Amino acid sequence: MFIPFNEEDTILYVYDVNSLYPFVMKEFEYTVGSPTYFEGNIRNIDKDAFGIFFCEIESPKFLEHPIIQTHVKTKNGIRTISPLGNWFDWICSPEINNAIKLGYKFKIIKGYTFEKGRPFINFIENLYNLRLKLS
Repeated sequence: MFIPFNEEDTILYVYDVNSLYPFVMKEFEYTVGSPTYFEGNIRNIDKDAFGIFFCEIESPKFLEHPIIQTHVKTKNGIRTISPLGNWFDWICSPEINNAIKLGYKFKIIKGYTFEKGRPFINFIENLYNLRLKLS
């Protein structure tokens, strides 16, 4: 779709991502079931451990666009930043897997593992089928 924008007829291209959140809810795995607490690096025992881990995080030194975010207290309140360097934080395992591809390093200290599941499939499919009935 194109939209004439201003007096100079600048053309903008607009891309509408239809149902992005429902797509993610349907297609990706989430933590389900009861958590299991652990201490130490769970990935030494189970390289595919899935859960939420407390880690020492080390970013690459010169990453132009850091992807891991954390909250910090400032004199003006809490801010979300994407730091470089080392810090401690809770992070979910899929984020760890993605960040490793960019050179991040993680020392897992403790956390909670869960079973994987896709609990929203039926919910999203039912809503989508209702949507299809509308004109």
